[in-house]
Amino acid sequence: VGMRPGTDGFFSRAIVNRVWKKMVGRGFVEPADQMHGSNPPSHPELLLWLARDFSEHDYDVRRLVRGIALSRAYARSSAWGGEERPDSSLFAVGSVRPLVPTQYANFLAVATRGPGALDRGYALDETFEETIEQIENTGRGWRSWYERPGDTFQFSVDEALMLSNDARIDSDILNPGRSSLLKSIEATEDFQSRLDLVYRWVYGREATDEEASAIRAYVDRPDRDVEARWRQVVWATLTSPEARFNF
Repeated sequence: VGMRPGTDGFFSRAIVNRVWKKMVGRGFVEPADQMHGSNPPSHPELLLWLARDFSEHDYDVRRLVRGIALSRAYARSSAWGGEERPDSSLFAVGSVRPLVPTQYANFLAVATRGPGALDRGYALDETFEETIEQIENTGRGWRSWYERPGDTFQFSVDEALMLSNDARIDSDILNPGRSSLLKSIEATEDFQSRLDLVYRWVYGREATDEEASAIRAYVDRPDRDVEARWRQVVWATLTSPEARFNF
């Protein structure tokens, strides 16, 4: 709008700031729409370098996204082992961010497929591409169930009630006839193997001793079908904050 973008001009810096904020969780300038002399960036040298690189490569957004995705700042864990968590403007620890509906729906589609969903690894052959397309098609049907997060995202009552009571959860996500994950659990006999299957597939980690103890106490209760209880365990992991948010 009346401005000629230069190699380190406002246009380039504004785009870089917004893409960085989208991917990392916080911009160099906050709020992102308040970029002016009285609101300096947290890392002016890095913002300037990225802006120049962006403009010098013909405003290649893919290059910008790739560079940020490969950076150490983007790869940081949200866990902090120190006593006082550093300010988010330092980018010393990852930001906890809610997944957008498409991301969360695709995660559910992969998780419910269970082991074997991507057995062919990352070879970009025709079969792999077909598998990815199937997963995305499944997720596409579910993404309308979830809210698009904003800067101050909180679960709404509608989404919480849908995840807890909607018949589509039982018919689409917790249906043993459609979920390879549930089939694999039913085909596994001992408790520890079932627990490892759920946690490694959904969370990519092992259950803590506290989690294992709580789940064992739940599934061992005699007043309900054991398989039904394991379906509830799967439901709890898939709808937990650890699954809904990007840690």
